[in-house]
Amino acid sequence: MALPVGAHTIYARYIDANGVASPVYSQTFRVDPIAITIQQPPADFATGKRSALLTVGVLNGDVTEAWTFKYSVDSTALDQSTVGSVMTAITLDDVKPGAHTLYIQATRDQAGGQPAATPVVEYPFTIN
Repeated sequence: MALPVGAHTIYARYIDANGVASPVYSQTFRVDPIAITIQQPPADFATGKRSALLTVGVLNGDVTEAWTFKYSVDSTALDQSTVGSVMTAITLDDVKPGAHTLYIQATRDQAGGQPAATPVVEYPFTIN
């Protein structure tokens, strides 16, 4: 079962070998409309520059449509974009070591020309 976009809480309790139950533990988490993974290739040997490879995908998105991903790093400007399928790759070049935040939004054209857009997702990441 796929979880819908939004806030969720998971509850867990364990029972030990003697049959004694633990307290109930809970953890809240959020399912964002865009799933993001990041890979950091080794730094460029000649220049020392670092990059990041992001794989982004729209949850429950229509794979037959083109999506535009608007994004920016450490700014809410969304001033960069790429067009791809429901899942696509984005390369960030010359990223400084340290903590960063990716801001990203996906849009597509619906029938009738009305664009549909996800909320902006904030994705914190660190470059080593």
